[in-house]
Amino acid sequence: MAPEPTQLESEGATSLFTKKDTRNATGPSTLRSPPQLGLLQSFYLNAQLAYGQWRYGGRGSVRRISGSRMIKTTSRTLVTEALTLEYIGANTTIPVPRVRRLFKDSRGYLNLVMDYVEGKELEAVWHDLQPVDRLSIMHQLRDYIGQLRMLVPPRPGAVEALDGNSCKDFRIGTDPFGPFSSVAEFQTFLGRDWLMENKLAEYEEFVPALQRCASRSYRTVFTHCDLAPRNILVKGQHIVAIVDWEMGGWYPEYWEYTQAYFSNLGYPKGFWELFEKEAVPQRYPDELITERCLVSEFVRY
Repeated sequence: MAPEPTQLESEGATSLFTKKDTRNATGPSTLRSPPQLGLLQSFYLNAQLAYGQWRYGGRGSVRRISGSRMIKTTSRTLVTEALTLEYIGANTTIPVPRVRRLFKDSRGYLNLVMDYVEGKELEAVWHDLQPVDRLSIMHQLRDYIGQLRMLVPPRPGAVEALDGNSCKDFRIGTDPFGPFSSVAEFQTFLGRDWLMENKLAEYEEFVPALQRCASRSYRTVFTHCDLAPRNILVKGQHIVAIVDWEMGGWYPEYWEYTQAYFSNLGYPKGFWELFEKEAVPQRYPDELITERCLVSEFVRY
């Protein structure tokens, strides 16, 4: 029989989080370097992964390892994701998996041991839901997005990860980028200035929208960056978890809207249209036009 999750939660795999209940925290916990697993803990990890594969199936970066735990590990996993889960759990009512332990394995990959959440990906059940259930889910999302937008950034106007470090968005590139001291600096990085200086003639019908965006200033709000049905777990009409916060951070107020558009192009059918109508607190049509123009130039998606 495989060892219980307490083996990975022993002193040899000490949490980066303080011993207090982080759900009552007011911000990110004090961190120290993630501990490296020793030989014995590595054995336990491999045993639990094997047991989880046998007992629950599944492959990929997130795998269930017991009745109450799951583990996420990739070469790209950063401490920031664990911090974000803790911060969101402490400062909103958004359901997120609770991180129990954080450590490096023998490959140097960061591992997040989290509470297992029982639920189905919204993507898998979307077409089976009744219209009233879909609407209920959208209204829950609207509340959760609103809570994110009410969080106060430590550096208003700066575009950065929760802890002030580099941002991460696989649609933009595989490497981290930023942080940026202002939204304008972030937009320059994305290519907006270059577009305005060199490509207006090719986007003549969109010039008014592009110019309106160029004249606006934006506040920064906390943003998930990938609100797609694959990252929303549900039971019936109730959201039980929003997952995959690795790209979350402080971004321009329109970013959640524009990124959700690209995350949900065409699938599942009808999701984006209902999301735009019922879940987003504010639409940003000009900013979406600008992003679509940039995408067509830089093929980011």
